[in-house]
Amino acid sequence: MKRQTPLGALGRWFQDSLPAWYDPGYRPPVLGAQRLGVDPRRADRVAWYLVQAEKMSQGELRQPGRVSYRDLARVHSPEVLEALGDPNALAVAMGLEAGDVVGVELAHCLRVVCGGTLEACREALRARGPTLNLEGGWLRAGPKSGQGIEQLNDVAVAVAALRAEGFRGRIAVLSVGTGPVEPLRACLGPDPRLWTGHMESQEEGEAWLADLGRLLGTMPRSALTIVVCGSEDSERLGLEVLRKRDRRVDQALDGRARVLLPGGGDGNRAWRALAGTALAVGLRTERPVAPDFRPMRAHFADIAKGLKDRELAQDDLSFGIAEELGERPAGDRILGFYTVEGVELALYEYGVLDHLQRLGFGRFRVALDAQPLGSRIRLFGSQAGEEELLVECTLSSETVHGEPYLFVHWLNLRNPVGTFSARRPRLPGQDAPGLGLAPEMAELLRRMARRLGMAGLAMQPSWFHVAYSARHDLRFETPELQGRFQALIRDLRGVPLSTLTRAISHGEVLLNGAPYLWDAERMTSNAAPDPAQVKRIAKESAFTLPERPADH
Repeated sequence: MKRQTPLGALGRWFQDSLPAWYDPGYRPPVLGAQRLGVDPRRADRVAWYLVQAEKMSQGELRQPGRVSYRDLARVHSPEVLEALGDPNALAVAMGLEAGDVVGVELAHCLRVVCGGTLEACREALRARGPTLNLEGGWLRAGPKSGQGIEQLNDVAVAVAALRAEGFRGRIAVLSVGTGPVEPLRACLGPDPRLWTGHMESQEEGEAWLADLGRLLGTMPRSALTIVVCGSEDSERLGLEVLRKRDRRVDQALDGRARVLLPGGGDGNRAWRALAGTALAVGLRTERPVAPDFRPMRAHFADIAKGLKDRELAQDDLSFGIAEELGERPAGDRILGFYTVEGVELALYEYGVLDHLQRLGFGRFRVALDAQPLGSRIRLFGSQAGEEELLVECTLSSETVHGEPYLFVHWLNLRNPVGTFSARRPRLPGQDAPGLGLAPEMAELLRRMARRLGMAGLAMQPSWFHVAYSARHDLRFETPELQGRFQALIRDLRGVPLSTLTRAISHGEVLLNGAPYLWDAERMTSNAAPDPAQVKRIAKESAFTLPERPADH
């Protein structure tokens, strides 16, 4: 980042009371990361929230080192360690396609998470207080195998390393999510001074909290307690109960060395649950994260403050990253403002190029030109000496209801070395799998519109999955379209997105018993169709997807 958010007394007290470990490398550098059972951006979102909400500064988040292979070998088999250097073996173990994994970067991700947990344990013992690692709590990994992203058991690695360093005190590991403790025991073997507990109650609300209280009552007083919070039950319990859970666990362990780990959990609730854990322990409050807070948006807005118009609109910049960006030829301006240099600088500062490098691409090159619909931006990158198209975007300024909007005619994010499969089928309009960068590109376009003084974003989604991805920021302009769209999501919620969008494109989805044709109409960021009419239309709309023949 170009600048650090200033801290008030509250933020400084937060940092002093809860040291936290984070590294951008916590994000798994794999395609199809959503299939790993965790939100790949969870740690990023919580770190951004803590900084942008002025709980701590970016520089005060502690950066972990990678755990050593010696420490990993204390609990994991040679086969597991060998797989860290074999992308294909890692892909199979994680349930991904062979081309989805960049071995070196993923091994770094797994090792740095384990390093963060170990360092958090050491600091908790030193300060006799709480610490937090923004990733980890991977209790599902056993000595010979793992599950999803949990290929290494960071808790077992930390416990074994502490024992090897001579620590003989009692250690308690408490799982208050759904993470089991049996793999941990299998990794560590007999240890009479290790206590493990797992919250298995299926109750809800106060009854669940009462069961938690009874479990806490069985815990022995320990020199170090590792708490794996988990948010897998957030849908059933709700974030309010998780806040109370975190406070009660922290109160029970007050004055003791303890490490907080996030464990499993995906979806929008995952980062909110972990951020709430940080607030519960660091500020000793059950106050939830503001429901309208968007970490990536706040983070990008902060970066934008450090980017000057002259940097984005000049051709002759030299900002010292030529090796990463490759050649930077001068060219046309996008929307009469952005130059090749400016686009490259923005992609670099907002972290897009860093993510692509972690996926194995390099020697990036931006090209700008004019198309019939508007200005086109293309980003190329090389892998194994071959240059490939990674990002293509066509934009124009369009007048909507008397105001200028940034109209996105086309946005294609493509991984040219990725492959389609039964687990990752081709979506309508795709010629290659995606890059996992849709949220970042959406925020970049939003920042672009704002810098150019436009009212917002607009697009005309050709397929359902495009509209679905934009549903939190853009809306259809008429009650009829928005109401049907919301009813479609409501009625077919359990259908996988890839299956649903292909079924819609093939005319297989029914609306009130008749074939449904996709409403490829305009969506805008400031659309406000009448809520009462939207609700009425949604209530009158019933979508179904008849069971298809097995050989379809």
